[in-house]
Amino acid sequence: MTDPTLDKSISLPTLGVVRFHRLRTSDADLLYAFFQMLGKQTRAWFRPHTPWTHAVAQDLAAQAEDPDFIRFLVLAEQEGKEEPAGYGFFENLQSARPVLGIAVADAYQGHGLGQAIMQHLITVARQLGKRRIILTVDGDNLRAQHVYKKMGFTMTRLIPGSFHNAREMECIL
Repeated sequence: MTDPTLDKSISLPTLGVVRFHRLRTSDADLLYAFFQMLGKQTRAWFRPHTPWTHAVAQDLAAQAEDPDFIRFLVLAEQEGKEEPAGYGFFENLQSARPVLGIAVADAYQGHGLGQAIMQHLITVARQLGKRRIILTVDGDNLRAQHVYKKMGFTMTRLIPGSFHNAREMECIL
């Protein structure tokens, strides 16, 4: 069941109105369209759902009713039509420290959308009564680390043996 309070619209100065849309079981095509908007470097940094196939998008959309997951697409209006501009998710919601992740389509990077997605996810985590949330970020993804620190995340550990010098970051809510 989809909680309509999780869907909302906000206005960003350079993008206009964007809409947070909780992923539904019928949204596989929309999620796949988002995957296609990610460039090579963005895909290299955002790996939780590889490979970037329609089958993976279908699997993720099928989890829409699973209480251990919440996934959002952020839709922006372009030429009178909405297109996916960003994505955010929670996994492991049954744990004390759920995992979150975000991605912003290349064409929408640099407009504050990543920060808006993070703020939305933090708000949702608080509404769900979570006290801590975590994420993983590559060591060379300095732009993302900057956003996460700005949103209150601190590094808790380097992940031993990780190929990308990954680090875990946590936010205490």
